[in-house]
Amino acid sequence: MNSVKWHTSVVLNLKTNSSEMQAITNTREAAHCLLVHWPDERGEAYHRAIRTCGLVLRGLVTPEIARQTFLAAAHESSISVLS
Repeated sequence: MNSVKWHTSVVLNLKTNSSEMQAITNTREAAHCLLVHWPDERGEAYHRAIRTCGLVLRGLVTPEIARQTFLAAAHESSISVLS
């Protein structure tokens, strides 16, 4: 279940060293992005997204729930979502 692609990718403008735009296609990529590339603005939605990604990777909730919480974390951190 953890490698299942999301129905719709999320493309973020993170302004990281390697690339400004990053396409996230599944929960494993979202967890990596949250842990490695996320800006310092880490509020409640960020922590909810981290927890949800862990639940998905253990097969306890669906990947689309992780996508929803990931989008909420991006919004909370004022990250531009391009798609």
